[in-house]
Amino acid sequence: SFKAQDRALASIVTGSFVARLTPIENGTQLDYEMEIAMRGRLGTIGFTVVQQTAKKMSVEFIKCVADALAGLDSGQ
Repeated sequence: SFKAQDRALASIVTGSFVARLTPIENGTQLDYEMEIAMRGRLGTIGFTVVQQTAKKMSVEFIKCVADALAGLDSGQ
């Protein structure tokens, strides 16, 4: 988890990220939870941008984990 503060914008951002890998019959299941809270001016003007960026990063994260697990399965 993290917490950041910007005094110039009178804003606070907090968040957390938890990922779980679980063996399943045909591979590995990835479950993750991500939570972000933005307060102050940054929350008012920047939340949509942060939300869109978080979605893009989630897709990249899933692809990276899948690639790494595929490499383990092939012995790389």
